[in-house]
Amino acid sequence: MLGDRLWAGLDIGEEKSFLSAIDAGNQLVLEQSLPTDSLAIAAALDELGSHRIEYIAVEAGATTLPLVRVLRAIGYPVLVCETRQVSRYLRVRVNKTDANDSRGLAEIAKLGLTRLPVST
Repeated sequence: MLGDRLWAGLDIGEEKSFLSAIDAGNQLVLEQSLPTDSLAIAAALDELGSHRIEYIAVEAGATTLPLVRVLRAIGYPVLVCETRQVSRYLRVRVNKTDANDSRGLAEIAKLGLTRLPVST
């Protein structure tokens, strides 16, 4: 498992964020609530092995860009996806929760839906 690639989704909130990661077999590897703090999020990602992470998908939002800038500076491949496009995919889930949204974002990164309009 250590050599497996991972895709992560980060549902960013003002105070709390939710991080999920899936592997190549779509198995959930991580599902964790964290403070919305770039260092706390980076520490959780580091535990997975930064070299294993292919992409981290996040929705664009007011609290997104400062966090993304720090994660990118550390070296993480973060994709900021346009909210309206991502919400179409996330709406298919039965229960709207932060955990489901973060897992959906991880799936978006893995499925190559990163071709959606992306903000920088």
